[in-house]
Amino acid sequence: MKKRNLLLTLASSLLLLGCSNAGTTSSTLNPTSSSNEDEVTINSDKNYDSDQTSAIVTDEGTSNDFDSSEIQEETVETPSEYDTFENNEIAGEGKYYLKGEYPSISITAAKNSEVYVFLDGVSINSSEGIAFGSSKAITLHLVLLNGSKNTIVNDYVDTNAFHVKGNVYISGEGTLDITSKQKNGLKVSKDLFVYEGVTLNVKGYNHAIAARSVTADGANINVISETKDGLQLECDEDVTEYTAEQGYAYLNDVNFTADTYGDGIQAETYVYIAGGTYDIKTHGEFVAYSSSALTEYGLTTDDFKYVKSGNTYKRVAKDEIRSLSSSYYALKNSVKGVKAGAIEYDSDGDGEDDSEVTTGDYRIYVAHLANITIDSTDDCFHCNYGQVDIDSANLNLTTFDDGIHADYDLNVNNASIQINNSYEGLEGTNVTVKGENTNIVSVSQDDGINAASNYVSNTSIKIEDGYLRVYASGDGLDANTALYLNGGMVIVEGPGSGNGSLDADQIYFNGGVVLSCSTSGMTERMSAKQYTFLYQGSTIAAGTKVSVIDSDNNALFSYTLKQSCNQIIFSHPDMKAGATYRILSGSTSLASITMTSTFVTVGNAGGGGGGRPGGPR
Repeated sequence: MKKRNLLLTLASSLLLLGCSNAGTTSSTLNPTSSSNEDEVTINSDKNYDSDQTSAIVTDEGTSNDFDSSEIQEETVETPSEYDTFENNEIAGEGKYYLKGEYPSISITAAKNSEVYVFLDGVSINSSEGIAFGSSKAITLHLVLLNGSKNTIVNDYVDTNAFHVKGNVYISGEGTLDITSKQKNGLKVSKDLFVYEGVTLNVKGYNHAIAARSVTADGANINVISETKDGLQLECDEDVTEYTAEQGYAYLNDVNFTADTYGDGIQAETYVYIAGGTYDIKTHGEFVAYSSSALTEYGLTTDDFKYVKSGNTYKRVAKDEIRSLSSSYYALKNSVKGVKAGAIEYDSDGDGEDDSEVTTGDYRIYVAHLANITIDSTDDCFHCNYGQVDIDSANLNLTTFDDGIHADYDLNVNNASIQINNSYEGLEGTNVTVKGENTNIVSVSQDDGINAASNYVSNTSIKIEDGYLRVYASGDGLDANTALYLNGGMVIVEGPGSGNGSLDADQIYFNGGVVLSCSTSGMTERMSAKQYTFLYQGSTIAAGTKVSVIDSDNNALFSYTLKQSCNQIIFSHPDMKAGATYRILSGSTSLASITMTSTFVTVGNAGGGGGGRPGGPR
């Protein structure tokens, strides 16, 4: 049985980290900009593999040393004799064996009873109420025997298929299929624990699994929801301040799939994922703007941020919407891949949630070689009033909205992140990318990486290490306040007039290799400790190899453009004072640059204008 102090250990660890089916997720963006056709040659102390667009990272050690032994395996010995029960009712504590067909199973044991139920090929099918449930708050140990396949199904108005008041532990070596055709599949009033050896398949008309928390270790969990969330994890109704002991998902080495018309995983406090594989798909349904839509779906005017584009939808920037009309659409409900944060509660007792707890250690933490694929209409990862940490994990993300969004900080360390399509790739108040094994590819309709906040005025992007390629229709790296380029290799392509490949009040070139290309993009205030130049001139066509060579005709760097540009910002640790370098477009020399200072402009680049923050989007 799980140790009680696991919750306290987890809370401490998290604190240390931060001291209508019209919707479709196919995108109008061209995904070829993140294909394996990069051609990069670089002369540097670091060796970057240009073909590694979806590199699988190795676990180099993470900032939170998770010990899976903290989750104690549920060990239940099979008894030589079982307790008996009559009329499909389990009336007291004991160990009970079920095999064959039942119309329903009702547990009426007293509050706080410990009940063990062993399933060995069970079929429960109810058309008159809950198929399997308890009337009082008990602790239920559900053991799946001998590789058995067990099914629990109900089809009755406004009832869950499986509903136990209390805590539920599922263990053993078998499969449990649960289906509710009218409400939630599996409902646990307190906490749910699922252990290695278990395959749990749950389909709900509403939520697939609803509980106060889910802790799973080494299990296979597959959820389908026809209208709501795959996992919905909410605190008790009387919780009005942040707690680390409720409202969370804690998943270790789990094989998890979700197909939902709500959020894949929705937790009120935090989501912790360590190891395992996760495949999440959410389906968004759109509704045109109208006063009735606002009321019927509980929407706000800010939700109407999509326009129809052929058979799909496209998000537009808020400042592009002059006046709302039926040409603008909103998602009927949240359909994020993984969401955490902001407890809602009923402050005035009218039965409606009208207040939020907005302080606490809300967190999404993904680590230890977790392999996650998310195809979601809404954000792939989203943390309200909190922080997202991606540490030694592999993500493949596709969305209409943000790939990863944190209201507060977003930290990436030794992670591989492939964002195939998005509105904005990565967004947080302060975005930090580090770890020499980090490999990020971001394709976005707006900013590739955006540092913005509704809560503080100073935001930043810090690139400490790793390999980043950003293909953005808006700003490439939009730090608003400060952009620190301290290490690694950063390639940015794509923004046109009115946007900048690099956008901040102040940009600092302190280390690493930077190639930033745009078409007459904005130029900002730049400070360079490392030798850097800005070139602007004639247009260089997509597919052209751009090279920077030294006076001995040695290529310092070369790269094949995916999109045309006429402005290049380049910084390299091997460039030296007084040395002369040439920019080549194919074999044609575009300019000769002598590094008379740490920052040099050439062509008709001008001097840089000083950008203003773009604000939260």
